[in-house]
Amino acid sequence: MLKERVLSADEDTYLYKMAEDCGHLIRKNGLLQTQVLEASRQLSMEKQLREEENTSYSRWVSELISRKEEEGCLEMQLTYLKTLLWDSRQRVLKAQDKVISLQQGNESADKSEHSFQSQLRDLERRHSSIQLENSKLQTEKMHLVEYVSNLHKQVCSPPSPVYCPNKQACKFTHCSK
Repeated sequence: MLKERVLSADEDTYLYKMAEDCGHLIRKNGLLQTQVLEASRQLSMEKQLREEENTSYSRWVSELISRKEEEGCLEMQLTYLKTLLWDSRQRVLKAQDKVISLQQGNESADKSEHSFQSQLRDLERRHSSIQLENSKLQTEKMHLVEYVSNLHKQVCSPPSPVYCPNKQACKFTHCSK
């Protein structure tokens, strides 16, 4: 009977110790499960943030490409207008030459001279309006170049920092720690 009591006491001690160990394991398991859930939540948030950054960057790149295309169109228009201006200047020079030769002519040429001078004034007015339009286009081009330069600076600047709640475990170099 004494042997049975000793065995029963040993068995009780063993069972108590097992129950205590099970309790510790259950608490550790619960803590680990909480940590796994928190890590999963943080991973999901970081993934969503990365997707938002990629979407924003893609939108920005598309806009930059669009602005570059607009700039190319404006440069072609400017080239076309410069060609028109050059043509107009050539016509003005030719008209001036005709006026000079008519002035050296006779009296009947005086009537023609009046007509040519009228044409010359018209050309000069057109030339003036083309120069004004050219000036406006040059100003617009300058603004576009400045805008593209600013966009380029934004592209070249480092991305904004991202808040990471677990600063030591953060794997992203651009996070604010």
